[in-house]
Amino acid sequence: MGVDDEVGKRGKVVFQVFLDGTKTYDSGVMKGKDPARLVDLDITGKQELRLVVTDGGNGIQFDHANWAQPKVVCHATTPATTPSIVQMSLDPQELTMFHKHSAQVRATFSSTVNLGSPLDLRLEPAEPGRGLTLQLITTRVDFSSPGTETRDITIAAPNALSNNPADSLAPYRLIASRNGQDVASALVTIDVRALNVKTYIEPTSISGRAGETRRVTVVVTVDPPIDGPVPLQLVFAPQGETSIHFAEIINVSPSRGDGGKMMADMDIRFFDNPAVPDFALSGTFNVQVSVGDIVSYRTPGYGTRAAPIELKLIR
Repeated sequence: MGVDDEVGKRGKVVFQVFLDGTKTYDSGVMKGKDPARLVDLDITGKQELRLVVTDGGNGIQFDHANWAQPKVVCHATTPATTPSIVQMSLDPQELTMFHKHSAQVRATFSSTVNLGSPLDLRLEPAEPGRGLTLQLITTRVDFSSPGTETRDITIAAPNALSNNPADSLAPYRLIASRNGQDVASALVTIDVRALNVKTYIEPTSISGRAGETRRVTVVVTVDPPIDGPVPLQLVFAPQGETSIHFAEIINVSPSRGDGGKMMADMDIRFFDNPAVPDFALSGTFNVQVSVGDIVSYRTPGYGTRAAPIELKLIR
């Protein structure tokens, strides 16, 4: 938790956690210049969890407070497996995959008895409080007769990444059950890697007089590619003080392209700002780019994506 980087050194807040009406954590005053902090509380037996932010005693201006991925983690006891009924092994035991993609492991099942029904599968973190929320695509396998058979098991990573590197590379347990009873399990270490997302603008430099509009194209590349194009959200801001504004975004087209390269046209209109002296009529502006459900300002694992453009106002 902490004060958002977008306010710089400004902002003054206090983070508090209440359990069943009793304050169990107080961060003290935190400012924009302070690094983020982690709080980890045992909430066993509690009925109400309340997260509170106060203004630090000086009002709410610039108090952009962030609770980054607050989680409630429950640990259940996994019933003992029954190796004598089903044996299961995985290949590979260390799997690498990319965010928003899927990958496969080969599971080999062996049994000396007739099970009489398919096996249901689920995937769980092997260590409490560690790992990502992955999605098991293959949730059932047809294995009921005596013998040995191998099946491809598909695992996907569609959900948010984590700021903690230990969550991206973590052990998981694939568990097989029959009629609600766990009968086998096997460990697999999964390394979920972030997509390589880049943004830039074409052309990189434009100029115009007050009232004139220029069109540029914002380009986003994603490697490895995702399934298809997603909406692009653009926020316009100059580097440095906001008083040097002399241009604005007036229109953004729908995104086009494919999941590897997406583009959106952006119309920029120049205006004469009396507060801008003649010597400051050109500068670097940043376009903050959010890519659908992949990249946004507060998405762990990616952070801000800024595409710079040089602008010049002609008087």
